[in-house]
Amino acid sequence: MTQTAPAPEKGEDEERLHALRRLFVTVLWAFPFFLPICVPLLHVVPDAGGWAVALLAAVGLRTAGGRALRRIAVVGLLLSLGRTIVFRLTGSETAFFALHAPGLVAAAVFVWRLCGIVESAARDRDYGGVRRSAVQGRYLFLVHTALAYGGTVALRIAGGGLVGVVAALGVVLVCALILSCMMALLAAGARMCRTELRAAADEEAG
Repeated sequence: MTQTAPAPEKGEDEERLHALRRLFVTVLWAFPFFLPICVPLLHVVPDAGGWAVALLAAVGLRTAGGRALRRIAVVGLLLSLGRTIVFRLTGSETAFFALHAPGLVAAAVFVWRLCGIVESAARDRDYGGVRRSAVQGRYLFLVHTALAYGGTVALRIAGGGLVGVVAALGVVLVCALILSCMMALLAAGARMCRTELRAAADEEAG
């Protein structure tokens, strides 16, 4: 009995690694949708697609962290769709940007929790580089959030013109760089899980 007791624990760990790898591989594709761009006239920000991908990614993680990610993704998706619907019904840019702020906060909270999951998995398995990147990723995405909202509002106030276009491109470029770093972090997390799963398979085979 004492010889077979550790087996379920190992099996559960492998199942969790599979779930984490699926989460990381899927959710990284949500980040391109969070670029601070808006379709002219329609005032549609494509983050609804990102929230849909994030929700799909979190479905397979049956932990408290996974449930939290799912709840945040649902809130973010509803805020994104509601923002567009309200603008189409009222034509109010004030209402549009007022609803844009909670959506960005939801994204920041989602990424904060997601990075916490990456950090915890890396700490448990002694992947110091991944753990440090996850900690840095939390604060890096806060910079993205500030740029995405503050930059967008400032540009709307400033109006068009060459300076506005150049500034807008600068904001999008910096945000794209930050989002690519987040995608790289999640890819590293997925590689970590794959490495651990291969090591476990080799151990069983040996």
